Amino acid sequence: MSDYFNVGPCCICKREGPSVRNLIAHNYEAPQENTGWGCVVCELRNDGAMSVICDQCLKLWQKDEAEIEFIIDGWPAEKKRMPIDQFEKVPFKHDEEKHAHLDGFIEGSK
Repeated sequence: MSDYFNVGPCCICKREGPSVRNLIAHNYEAPQENTGWGCVVCELRNDGAMSVICDQCLKLWQKDEAEIEFIIDGWPAEKKRMPIDQFEKVPFKHDEEKHAHLDGFIEGSK
């Protein structure tokens, strides 16, 4: 039995293993509704697209030396991927106005 949660292949290099653990949230809808990221402040459903990348690719991606090629298609544990360029990218993002009401709230609650 494995001691890590296997979320399938890296969305850049397709490597699998315990280093594939870095979730990336995209500003467009996921291929399947209610399987991605959401926000309680914005009251966004969990419909935001996500990718997962390994530790090695994360370092390259942060330096713009690697490009995410796939997104998660369904739940991460299902290990399904979809090429990022093969589906319609419907915008999905935070409502900045709703977040603006929190300015100072977190700092003031220390």
